[in-house]
Amino acid sequence: MRHLVSVLFLLASAAHAVEVNTSSANVDSGGQGTCKVAVSNVGESMPAGNYQGQCAAGKPSGIGEVIFVNGDRFSGTFKEGRIDGKGTWVSGSSGNTYTGNWHNGKREGAGTYSWSHSSQQYVGEWADDKRHGKGTLTWANGDRFEGEFRNNQQYNGTYFTAGGMTHTCYMGSCR
Repeated sequence: MRHLVSVLFLLASAAHAVEVNTSSANVDSGGQGTCKVAVSNVGESMPAGNYQGQCAAGKPSGIGEVIFVNGDRFSGTFKEGRIDGKGTWVSGSSGNTYTGNWHNGKREGAGTYSWSHSSQQYVGEWADDKRHGKGTLTWANGDRFEGEFRNNQQYNGTYFTAGGMTHTCYMGSCR
């Protein structure tokens, strides 16, 4: 029993040492733990900010949150100092949100982008931080486009109006 208590005490001491908070960008924890660090280059076109969450070797790695200097926020998964995995970004100025998959700091895979002031929403696939692949874009007036997106643009699919009209779209042109 005494051996078990000693092991638990040793583990608790080690965990406490790793969880020391710091404001330095050069955290030298060497292992997995939690930290607070100033960060930059965690995502494509994202400014610097302050990270709090799981770290490995002083870099965001695991679950955490960044509050950027422009007021934007990101909560989700990080890998080797970059946004990577599932997460939610919220614009500090507009309130627009993106929830979905990320890879190496860019939106990649399935995700939902919502415009807060217009009730417009895109649900679908992303590649290289752009709407690309199958998806549905719905406008506040009830119109929607379902189909293929390329390089952030509607490409092939069907445009449905709120009034019940249907238009076929081919290579970005709807008729």
